Amino acid sequence: MQRDGVTFKGNYGGEPNYEPNSLNGPVEDKSTAWHGTSHPGAIGRYAHNHPNDNYEQPRELFRRVYDDRMRATVIENIAGGLGKCRKDI
Repeated sequence: MQRDGVTFKGNYGGEPNYEPNSLNGPVEDKSTAWHGTSHPGAIGRYAHNHPNDNYEQPRELFRRVYDDRMRATVIENIAGGLGKCRKDI
């Protein structure tokens, strides 16, 4: 498992480093969230609302740019990695 920054506690071994998860791993601590402040304009954290989501560009790349051979390679790469995942997750 890859982790950034200083390592401690054995770098948490194989524990998940993402949230949400079903393995009792880390959860967001909303008490530390920054709630904004007043300035000449509003400042704060806002939900992403751009029309492109995280899937739009890869979808178009796969559909419009890749040929059949490249699509097969991508599918093999993804399936190969996912094939090692635990099925209960």
